[in-house]
Amino acid sequence: MEFGSKEYNSILKGFKKGQEWLNDVVVDIEDGENVLPPLVLLRAYEQEPTIDSSLALAAQMVMNKHVKFVRGSQILHEFTYNGGDLSEKFEKAPYLLDLLLKLCYGLMVKKLTPPSEDSEKEE
Repeated sequence: MEFGSKEYNSILKGFKKGQEWLNDVVVDIEDGENVLPPLVLLRAYEQEPTIDSSLALAAQMVMNKHVKFVRGSQILHEFTYNGGDLSEKFEKAPYLLDLLLKLCYGLMVKKLTPPSEDSEKEE
């Protein structure tokens, strides 16, 4: 296999297009994510996020849940997670695992965010 700057630039161009495509993907955790104890959330937040820590957090949030990745009316991927290596559910679509990890991290941050003056005005 030969690989040069032209091929690399082509891959990056495809990646950028793919990221735009991914913006339209919705993650549906049926019946919502699991409620985690406050100390679990605080410990996860306290750590520098890594793949392993993000994977552990996501696994706890979706344990025994049915998860769907939907784009428009098309179901791209779905599974029920009952333990084990969560990443194995994404062998054919690792970009969706990245999306789930970011979602779960975002949910954790949201749960730890105190109300602000802006949020009080919205209510």
